[in-house]
Order: sequence, then C-alpha cells, then structure tokens
Amino acid sequence: KREGVVFKHIEGTWGVGQWKAKRFETYDVKVVDILQNAVEVEYQGVNAGKVAIHNPQMSIGSIIEIKAYCLTSSGKFREGRYIRTRYDKA
Repeated sequence: KREGVVFKHIEGTWGVGQWKAKRFETYDVKVVDILQNAVEVEYQGVNAGKVAIHNPQMSIGSIIEIKAYCLTSSGKFREGRYIRTRYDKA
C-alpha cells in the first residue's frame, strides 16, 4: 500500500526544493492511560496503541482527536498524532 507522493522539479536535485503529501484520517479516541509524553488510546472499545503527546493536559476518559495514516490490521494507529482535546464529546 502506498503512503503518498513526493513532488520535485524534474531537473532538481533529490531532497532540495521538494515536498511530500500523505493522506491521513482523523479519529476521536478515548484516553485509557497517561504515560510520559504519550497516552494509550481506545478506539471503538479496542486498545488502539499509543499516541505521542508532549505535556498532556487531560485525564483518563478524555476524548481526543488524532490523525493517523491508517488503522492497521492489528487495530493500532499508524503514526498517530494528537490534534486536540474534544471537550464537546466528554
């Protein structure tokens, strides 16, 4: 499965003046454990792994929005990233 595309000038040097685009989806997940610089999350009632968060200002049971490239076949998020805390869905 392909992750995204890289754009560069056809005569340009690799790594110079280029940018990449990757597709991601957003998910609302429940915080089930707070770790150092990360939280453990649950999605649709199943443990979905860890999401890196610097200085988490939330509690267990909080609903947060994350973005990830996909939900893997093992039910974990691929490269999950914190977006915001969903106070409207507490």
